[in-house]
Amino acid sequence: MASITYQLMTDFYAENKAALAVNNFDRANAFSDAENMVNNFLHGHTPGDCLRLTKVALAPKEGDGRTEGEKEALQEAILLIDLYIEQFNL
Repeated sequence: MASITYQLMTDFYAENKAALAVNNFDRANAFSDAENMVNNFLHGHTPGDCLRLTKVALAPKEGDGRTEGEKEALQEAILLIDLYIEQFNL
């Protein structure tokens, strides 16, 4: 079985590709960022720590320059992370 973090990155990659297929570039960008963020925190952290760090890093912040479409997609990514945390008891 693939690791939890790899599964999450695969889900984010699939969302990115689906968004690109319909030219939804804000959504594609957000899910690409989410995938990269998981990869950044993956090394040297437990899956639970990786997911929690990613969740905090992806949370939209005032003045971060994100479009509304990106912010909405990032909220979806955070919900997916929450599902993984719950499903795997992290």
